[in-house]
Amino acid sequence: MAITLIDLPSEILELIFAYATRKDVKNLALTCHRYRQRLISYIMRQLHVTWTQILELQSLRSEVGADLLARFCCELIHITTPDAYNEYQQNTFGELLNAETFPNLKAVAITSASLSHWLKYNKCTHIRSLNLINAQVTQSRKTFCLSHLDNFTNLHVLTLHKFHFDWNAEEMPSTAISELNLHDCTWQYPFNLALFNLQDSLRTLAITYSHNNSFVLQERFIEFLKAPFPGHLASLRRLSIGFDNYTENKKLLTLTILATFIETFSNLHHLHLYGWYTTEAYVKVILANFTFNFPIDVDVDIERQNQHNALKHHVIRWKRRLYDMR
Repeated sequence: MAITLIDLPSEILELIFAYATRKDVKNLALTCHRYRQRLISYIMRQLHVTWTQILELQSLRSEVGADLLARFCCELIHITTPDAYNEYQQNTFGELLNAETFPNLKAVAITSASLSHWLKYNKCTHIRSLNLINAQVTQSRKTFCLSHLDNFTNLHVLTLHKFHFDWNAEEMPSTAISELNLHDCTWQYPFNLALFNLQDSLRTLAITYSHNNSFVLQERFIEFLKAPFPGHLASLRRLSIGFDNYTENKKLLTLTILATFIETFSNLHHLHLYGWYTTEAYVKVILANFTFNFPIDVDVDIERQNQHNALKHHVIRWKRRLYDMR
């Protein structure tokens, strides 16, 4: 009898599905009953639910069936409906998403309608990754404070979308995260991003701005590029700073900025810069005079002057790994 995909060992399927999207796996499971039975555990690893559904699932947790399978297989839950009432009224992590209900749950994403204050009323020892998404489509500020996660004792990865930071060093959060991902986040004086790393535990930092976000033009971001993580940068090993879908306000990758990254982060293992722009003259100086002791992946636009018209420029993409192999 011919061997099909689902006859392969689980270890092989894991490797294959690492290159497939979740939608691809779901479509494959719809092929026939046999495929569905074999692949349902892979599909149930990630659940996108509403607050209503998560509350219903809690009431059915003693039942046997698909709900039991979903709870056992689930490794990531995304609560997709913002609801300030439930965020403050429910014991989200201590009861709804506790380890008894979801024994293999490692990561939670929440599209939130609130400031981060509601999280300080939760206690959690099993979640390793938390992704908070500000549901507000307007520019209204939703503040986040790291000390609100002090009761998340096993948290290692924190991802924040469109939050604002303004806490001070006196609050001294005890949360020690190893990976921080910031998307379209802002802050104001005297806040400094180094306050995320007071425990010197941070290993990976990724900062992304999108859709012409003007914060990159403000003094606070410019100061970060000049003096990133004062006093708390030795722990960082991986740094990524990028810009997506920018048609204006693009950041210029200058020699000073690149030199700051190279000289300041002495323990860095990898630097990724994308979505910036630079000039052909800067590139020539960079390649001729800089020493790269760790890999730097650049994916930026180079503005080249038109030889026939000095007022016109054309743009080429510069994608390259800069590294002096020893």
